[in-house]
Amino acid sequence: MPQVTAVTPQKKNFRVGKTPRFNIFVDGKFALGMSADELILKKIKVGNELQVEDLLNIKKADEEARFYNLAIGYIARRPRSEKELRDYLFRKKVEEPVTEKIVEKMRRLNFINDTDFAIWWVNQRQESSRPKGERAIKFELYRKGIAKEIIEEAFSSESLDGTEKVSELDLALKSGSKKEKSLNGLEKRKFYEKLARFLAGKGFNWEITKQAIEILWEKWYNGKD
Repeated sequence: MPQVTAVTPQKKNFRVGKTPRFNIFVDGKFALGMSADELILKKIKVGNELQVEDLLNIKKADEEARFYNLAIGYIARRPRSEKELRDYLFRKKVEEPVTEKIVEKMRRLNFINDTDFAIWWVNQRQESSRPKGERAIKFELYRKGIAKEIIEEAFSSESLDGTEKVSELDLALKSGSKKEKSLNGLEKRKFYEKLARFLAGKGFNWEITKQAIEILWEKWYNGKD
């Protein structure tokens, strides 16, 4: 029966911030690499006798653990939608059955939750120094795979951290106010054109854009042409 003949550390993974991994040799030949956690869990040591099926199962479990740790690192940088996580695992060439296991586990642990993510995304976009309009934010959420009903829920005042919903006009004014320096000195028509393009690009509808432009013109130039 095949026997473990050596267990050696992978030098490149024995650095600060790296998960320790080990090379497993069976009958004097390299068989597979595995994490320290899996090594302990499977009680692998020199002298163990292993069937080929055992090696395959160990390799499969180690790969799943490795991809799960990759997913943890991905969502640790910022909250993610389920689609973002699936797309990330696809780019990493993770097989579909493994992806399903990872996604299901993260759902169960509430590490991914599209409702929570959508609420967080709306807050982030509206609270930034240059907030975006509802239309633009909804489109962003749609592209991230968020269901329509969840998107609508995220925009309800009850969902936004218990705070009162900020009006679209207030957001447009906040966003447009960042353009004061670049618009300074323009005659009224040019001022309207440039600010209208800017606010439209931020996802504000025409009615809100028009109101914001008129308010900012009056505020900055007292209505002088």
